[in-house]
Amino acid sequence: MEINGTYRHFKGNNYEVIGEAIDTFSKEEYIFYRQLYFPFGFWIRPRDMFLGYKQDGDKKIKRFTRIADNQKDCLTNVNLKEIEINHSETKLKYKIVSESDGKFIVEECH
Repeated sequence: MEINGTYRHFKGNNYEVIGEAIDTFSKEEYIFYRQLYFPFGFWIRPRDMFLGYKQDGDKKIKRFTRIADNQKDCLTNVNLKEIEINHSETKLKYKIVSESDGKFIVEECH
């Protein structure tokens, strides 16, 4: 399944999925993405949560819906190893330490 692309969150904002990530310590799998609105922050969210559904009243809705193919670096060319990444649930900060098998390897900043 191709993950990269542009997604719309159920609340209406758009995000660019850059790729998948794995925590070096916990081995948890994440989706690595960037806001397509100010302040254009970088985030990781647990993979199952990103691709899953959310209860909205009496119905289940997709948390994120793919709306376009990959537009990687459509805003700027950034060195991804120099950015700070926010965890969507814990608010901890992460950084990319390497890539392996097409996935970003991340670890918590200390």
